[in-house]
Amino acid sequence: METEEPIQEVPTAIPLPYVANELPWSDDFDSSLSPAWLQVDGVWSTNNGRLRPGDSGGKIVVGNPLWDDYSLSLDVYSRQQGPIGRGHTTRVLVRMLDMRSYASFVIDCEEGTWWEITRMGQTEVVVGTLSSTDLACAEFHLELRVVADLYESYVNGELQSSFSDGFFSSGFIGLSTDNKAFLGGVMDFDNLVVREP
Repeated sequence: METEEPIQEVPTAIPLPYVANELPWSDDFDSSLSPAWLQVDGVWSTNNGRLRPGDSGGKIVVGNPLWDDYSLSLDVYSRQQGPIGRGHTTRVLVRMLDMRSYASFVIDCEEGTWWEITRMGQTEVVVGTLSSTDLACAEFHLELRVVADLYESYVNGELQSSFSDGFFSSGFIGLSTDNKAFLGGVMDFDNLVVREP
């Protein structure tokens, strides 16, 4: 009589040990990739003082699961490789509990920007501020503030969207992108700072 092999679950937890960073924490990517970063998938590197995902994208995580209220700021660059420079979606992840539970600010070069909440792998759009594709694909400074239940996004210093949700109280931060270099769209990042709000 044959016995069935047990189904292997894909691990979703952020592997430990992690670097228990304290706030404020920053990375200007001027040297090689800091060992504080956990490359979840894709090949990430520093290039010309910027954080650069591979041409097919990926996910990278850093921080401390106890980070609760904080401001995350960074510069976002569209590294156009073609005449269109589109075809990619980038997510800045905050209050990340594990690989399947986090809040994210989405930058999509076709659709604009919006917030999503992912709980146990199920994603819902929370609030959308569909901006012009010119904004979403240009170089800009992004700040995300998470304080208590309030989430806010600022682009070039101007409040763009906000919402309230009490599901997450603390967690890591991360970057995720599905770069499609063959369509001409790749994102780079620089001057990442996480500090108390």
